[in-house]
Amino acid sequence: GDTLVVGAPESKAAYVFERSLGAGAPWTQVATLVGGTAGTYGIDVAIDGDTIAVSTVKSIGAGNVRIYERNAGGVGNWGEVQKIRSSNWVAGDGFGQSIAKSGDTLLVGAPLANRGKQKSGAAYIFERDLGGPDNWGEVQELSPTAEDWGQFGEGLALSDNRAFVGQPFQTGGVSNELGRVWVFERNGAQWDFVKHIIGSGMNPGGEFSASLAVQGDELVVGAPFDTAGTVYVFERDIGGADNWGELISLRPETPGGQVGASVDIDGDMIVAGAPVRGSAPQSGRVLLYGRDFAGSPWGEMSKIKATTAKKYDFFGNDVALAGGELVAGLDSPKNTGAVYHFESLVEFPHKYCPSGLSASTCLSVICASGTASATAPSGFVVQALNMEGSKSGLYYFGANGQQAAPWGDGRSFQCVAGPVYRGAVISGGGTNGNCDGTFSYDLNSRWTQKPSQNPGAGAVVQVQLWTRDPLNTSAQKTILSNALQFTVMP
Repeated sequence: GDTLVVGAPESKAAYVFERSLGAGAPWTQVATLVGGTAGTYGIDVAIDGDTIAVSTVKSIGAGNVRIYERNAGGVGNWGEVQKIRSSNWVAGDGFGQSIAKSGDTLLVGAPLANRGKQKSGAAYIFERDLGGPDNWGEVQELSPTAEDWGQFGEGLALSDNRAFVGQPFQTGGVSNELGRVWVFERNGAQWDFVKHIIGSGMNPGGEFSASLAVQGDELVVGAPFDTAGTVYVFERDIGGADNWGELISLRPETPGGQVGASVDIDGDMIVAGAPVRGSAPQSGRVLLYGRDFAGSPWGEMSKIKATTAKKYDFFGNDVALAGGELVAGLDSPKNTGAVYHFESLVEFPHKYCPSGLSASTCLSVICASGTASATAPSGFVVQALNMEGSKSGLYYFGANGQQAAPWGDGRSFQCVAGPVYRGAVISGGGTNGNCDGTFSYDLNSRWTQKPSQNPGAGAVVQVQLWTRDPLNTSAQKTILSNALQFTVMP
């Protein structure tokens, strides 16, 4: 979007930036929001459309969340319209430590609240227009079964009619603190608990659910103290309807860093903050993961660092991802902090378009490894797996966009818009009649050999495999794989 809000709890302020010309345009500060001198105003912020929420945590008195609306008090002004407190607040309950907003629903965590046991935690649902037009009224308190030091409400995510609440110290004590996510669903005027989500292979003290992010039927969970830190991806219907089964756990190859201290997901990208990672001690990194990258459902594409980050700057302590743009915070005790904005993130290889069905009912799986480069002599290998065995074929590619034009009788689709270039004819190996063929092709090498086919740095390329399949019932007697799209680097 074109509006950015940044919390600065040490300054007891939140800053609003806007740009008028979209991506690539400069950001201009348009407002400074303040909420008094007591507490940590700006400890968390959320923005959705023309509404901003800024929270304050207090050790004495009630924590609160202040609501601001665009054009309240004048055109272009961000004016405060309401201050929200919980109905049963207690000093020091941590109300406002975390917030999440989706449309007309607001979720607020109070992870230090005592509910039966010390700091078991709580969370609260508020909705707009409850108790009057534009009034944010409390709908319900969400609370766990009592867990000593469970800190239910530390991590939050909200999407449509589902609320996800993290409890990173699930079981209490020091020997088995594995953490879990509580899933709630809207049921009329109430929010009902439906299930727990727990990650596989967790180590005690990993703080699973310290950070959460949701996109549709996908949930990302950070466990920053699980050895080097781990990021988990869950999908709603893995293992059964509404089961929220684990798709993959992402662990860095090298130890340390607190990977998953912050997470976000947008489209085919996941980012995870690792604020104590980096060559300079605790300078911080942000790890970028891509869907269907390097043959994995989610694979690490790159590590992003701040250009000026120094030791103990903790870059990546907070992250936000939208529209292929990344915002990441730097929270150094030595300076006033900073926010870094990255745009035009690499379009990593990701699949699109249906795969054709071969005579032996094989459905291809296309993927890639390495980096597509306009200058590197090799190092970007496209693979089509699960292909009809003992066949020959070729990859063809272009940079003119996606399509899905039926091929033959519709058992395959032409997924690359023309004009296209063709690679060399290659064999996929395997056994005739089996789905064990694998076609591997290095496009960097092809572009080095055929400079006229090199799409150039910055090009968004689509690629697809064509193979012979004489027994196919379509009129073409050939089969097409699904397709891959990616960006070519310099």
